[in-house]
Amino acid sequence: KKKKKKKAASSGDCESEEMWNEISKKNGSEINWYIMKLKGKVGNGEDLECIEKGAGGVKEMVTFFADKPKGIYFGLLRVTTSDIMSVRAKFIYMKFLGTNVKTITKAKLTGSVGKIEDKFPCKHLSVDINEKDCADDLKPEKLAKELLRVGGAHK
Repeated sequence: KKKKKKKAASSGDCESEEMWNEISKKNGSEINWYIMKLKGKVGNGEDLECIEKGAGGVKEMVTFFADKPKGIYFGLLRVTTSDIMSVRAKFIYMKFLGTNVKTITKAKLTGSVGKIEDKFPCKHLSVDINEKDCADDLKPEKLAKELLRVGGAHK
């Protein structure tokens, strides 16, 4: 039997599904990260739109987040891990809340976070970041250590 490929939660949000399909291609993808934001105001739905994507990994993501103190974004980073036996793709989910996001906006977001996170169907690691700490939080060494910690037998 063929294994069914995981699909993003379908709630009419085609762009989330398209981005997941693009980054999770079995034979590799031209991108290794993407960032999405809510289409409307916080609290008025969970549909997302892609605003940035690339192939430069963490470095490009940190550059994007650096000047977004009022931003709310959701991203996925694909990293490749390998050992003697295999090479695996791992996915790191990021929820970015800028340091200047108002408390009431954060409160409105709380009710939608679960449905938003469902649009990222494969997450080996989840991190919450902001523009001040993202360069440190997304250091490759730190991410690798965390992936090993949560990886179980599949490191």
